Amino acid sequence: MTSARNSWMTDRFTQFCILFCVAFFAIENLNHKFQLYDFEVYYNAASKILAHEEFYNQAFGLPSGIYKYSPSAAFLFVPFCFLPLPAAFIVYYVITCLILYFTFQKALGLIKSLAPELHLNEAWFKRSPILFASFFVSLTALTRELHLGNVNLLLLFLSLIHIEQFIKQKWAVSGAVLALIILIKPHFLVLVPLMLLTGRIQPLLYFSGFLIIGTLVPVLYFGWSDYLIQMKEWFATMSAHNSQSELITHPNTVHHWLFKVLPPDFPQALNLVTLLTVFGFLAAMILIRRGGAVIKTEAFYALSAMVLISLVPNITVTDTEHFLL
Repeated sequence: MTSARNSWMTDRFTQFCILFCVAFFAIENLNHKFQLYDFEVYYNAASKILAHEEFYNQAFGLPSGIYKYSPSAAFLFVPFCFLPLPAAFIVYYVITCLILYFTFQKALGLIKSLAPELHLNEAWFKRSPILFASFFVSLTALTRELHLGNVNLLLLFLSLIHIEQFIKQKWAVSGAVLALIILIKPHFLVLVPLMLLTGRIQPLLYFSGFLIIGTLVPVLYFGWSDYLIQMKEWFATMSAHNSQSELITHPNTVHHWLFKVLPPDFPQALNLVTLLTVFGFLAAMILIRRGGAVIKTEAFYALSAMVLISLVPNITVTDTEHFLL
């Protein structure tokens, strides 16, 4: 036990992550930029819940600081409200740094577990080189996450856990984690058709059950009438955030590029692009598998899920950090 702990503490990547997070924290404070604008939104939304006040359609911090997540997701941040905001900033920053570190570890472990299925040599995935390479490739997104205090790294980490548990056929855990992810970010619903294609009914049943429970938990606090109002406000906020004009102007989306080359009256049909992209990808995966690709169902789901998640920023307006898979 002591040997494992010492090995963990002397690991180069671990030392680097600790040094990086401490240095980034110091630099942010020295430049008076340790403000975690996105976390401030979650914190204030949770505070409004405790005060039985409206928390949609108002800006917290920056003019763009509008809470866009479900009522259920806001309850995850209620514990932080028992701390003053500056202290909550520090606690959440430390949590984000830990998630950052364990996300890389989890991703490497997942890749190694899939290596035999893909006929890859595990020696290619030497621990330190691939971790450092992955870190620096995603450095811009990681520093943005630490600066803003968003939930993107958390979602990425939870996605890896969901995929890992699916591979291990631990359906209850896999379904529960996916339900939690979708309660925070509904964009991950793109994984549901993929699960259907695998023919695995158990994780779908667990997912559906946990999603229903998680969605209805706020009823115990708000009551039915206020809960329905909050859900209506959430749907309206999500619709506005992913409106046609937003999809067209957001440079990461395929809608943006199609708008540049297609006739002016075509935008009315651009919403079909999202469905066509998802189902086109799923159809391609089916053809590849039926074409003779020998791979277990769980591994097929893992690989397809990684690619499908990475496509989400191209078909909807959202952040990119949790789609680094």
